[in-house]
Amino acid sequence: MIEDLLDSERLKDPNLEWYFADERNEPTVIKNLENVQGDERDVILFSVTFSKDAQGRRKMDFGALNREGGERRLNVAVTRARQELVIFSGFRKDHIDTEGSRSLGLRHFKAFLDFAERGQIALNSQDEGSQGGFD
Repeated sequence: MIEDLLDSERLKDPNLEWYFADERNEPTVIKNLENVQGDERDVILFSVTFSKDAQGRRKMDFGALNREGGERRLNVAVTRARQELVIFSGFRKDHIDTEGSRSLGLRHFKAFLDFAERGQIALNSQDEGSQGGFD
């Protein structure tokens, strides 16, 4: 869907083609969580494409994040930006229910959304696994 929307905008505005040109040092690319390893960009637009289904229910299935090692995949995804990471999400951390889930990736994702929304203050409540006091 993201590629389709971008392609539609590119057709409307030919000036956007420059951002996607192969001859650019770092052209715009669209990748999923599984394919961002090794790539970096000055600015990353991170789209959370999970939301409510047609019946209005939000499942706690976040694909690779729910599986073993999901926390590592999340870490790779959110550390690809050199200067700025912008998050697009249709929900907030309060909508994620980690009760009954053993997924470390899901818990980290919830904490990440909290940090994305509230900034550094959110880190004060995230001391699980930390050693020593908060700096």
